[in-house]
Amino acid sequence: MIGNPYRSCLEPVMTPELCQPGPCGANADCYVAEGREQCYCKPNFIGDPYGGCVEQPRSVCEPNPCGPGAECVLLVDGAPGCRCPPGLSGDPTTTGCHAFECLSDDQCAADKACIGLRCADPCPGSCGAGAHCRVEKHHPVCFCDAGLTGNPAVQCYSLDERPRDACNPSPCGTNARCSVRNKRPVCKCLTNYHGDPRKGCKPECDINSDCTPDKSCVNHKCVSPCALGTVCGVNAECSVNYHTPMCKCPSGYTGDAFVQCVPIPEDRNMTRQPCSSDPCGPGE
Repeated sequence: MIGNPYRSCLEPVMTPELCQPGPCGANADCYVAEGREQCYCKPNFIGDPYGGCVEQPRSVCEPNPCGPGAECVLLVDGAPGCRCPPGLSGDPTTTGCHAFECLSDDQCAADKACIGLRCADPCPGSCGAGAHCRVEKHHPVCFCDAGLTGNPAVQCYSLDERPRDACNPSPCGTNARCSVRNKRPVCKCLTNYHGDPRKGCKPECDINSDCTPDKSCVNHKCVSPCALGTVCGVNAECSVNYHTPMCKCPSGYTGDAFVQCVPIPEDRNMTRQPCSSDPCGPGE
């Protein structure tokens, strides 16, 4: 018993130790500071430490959902988006990004052609057996060495050799295939080539000027550069002007059109000034 024996005695009241267990909620720790209990959420948890903390949401970009070499960015709606870093191109969501050198042959040296967005030698695989190749203005030119004859796009053979069939040597032109029907040679242009197969077949285009102004020559085909899907940024509009892709943000959007366009935020605190556009005349 404790108290004043001349007035009254009371049973002693046991004061619990602070933070045993404390007033904290789930996933929170209790600390004693200046004689008071204080609660804090555990690391990587957020919320009300007295009511309960929840695990902090992980970034939608971790782990990176994009392709190799691509960057993950957080879009306006909170969803993850993929983009290629400056100087790289490709499909950022699947195959990934890689450096590109060209969109058409005229962006390469005269002895190179634009093949798969890279300036490369167009000769490998272009000429027939026994033929040699040189590059002239981005195009492979096949020829037979001295003492040989035949179609260099198909096969070069010695003048002393005798053709084994109607297609040897081939009577067909460049980029045409020879087949024998009823013991007669028949020439046909290769896939994606057109023209007279006896004289030679050509691809749809060699340089941009072979296409209409709204298309570019990519891998010898006239295609819209906007259709490649890797030219402009997210939400940007793409148009083609004289074979060149142009990017711009649509009305109501702002930002770098080559990276991402975002909606222009509304300033709700601004009030229109009645005289901001002065309706009065001079001196009024």
